[in-house]
Amino acid sequence: MKAPEEAPALPWVPAELAGIIATKPSDAGALPGEVELDDAFTQQSMRQELLKRYAVVHIASHFRFQPGNYTQSYLLLGNGEHLSLAELRTSANLFGGVQLLTLSACNTGMGDGTEVEGFGTLAQRQGAKAVVASLWPVADVSTSLLMRSFYRNWQSSPRITKLEALRRAQLELLHGAEKLTEGVSNRGLRLNERPNGDHSNALPFPTDAKLPYAHPYYWAPFFLMGNWL
Repeated sequence: MKAPEEAPALPWVPAELAGIIATKPSDAGALPGEVELDDAFTQQSMRQELLKRYAVVHIASHFRFQPGNYTQSYLLLGNGEHLSLAELRTSANLFGGVQLLTLSACNTGMGDGTEVEGFGTLAQRQGAKAVVASLWPVADVSTSLLMRSFYRNWQSSPRITKLEALRRAQLELLHGAEKLTEGVSNRGLRLNERPNGDHSNALPFPTDAKLPYAHPYYWAPFFLMGNWL
């Protein structure tokens, strides 16, 4: 995903989507579907696609959570638009018919415990039966690997539940089954934290070349809300 001025690029999103969604029979994705990438991923296109009532919806982007403020908490869309939690609250049944919504971004499972509910909770209120969401900022490469593994595991057998598929994907990162170590742009938005909008690509934690994503930071942020089957 290319980057608006306020956010670092997410170069591993296209690979993530290609590993999950097959737009034609010859593609390698685990599920057939459609992809809206970069400028094509707008609020209008998202709402139009959701009207088709897909059973599975996967959103990979930046998300900013601002405690105490629904308006300043938002999903960054591919053309730079914001979908705020304030708008989501008033979008009745936006995710109606969705059996699994995956929010592959930072802090999508976080609320502030008093005033503002998180993206995942609001998505459930707007119709999603199950939501995969995150509890802290997540890295681009490890998230891409985790998500591809999650869907691959889920589709490998009709007996595997969503919860078990996620657990297996997490174990793969923990035990080093996925070993790519390229850049780790963050999928959250930390505005004005550094001068001139600088976003560091340094790894948040020391890594072992054999187990680059063994630290819980990489494999543990995502959890399943709702129907786990």
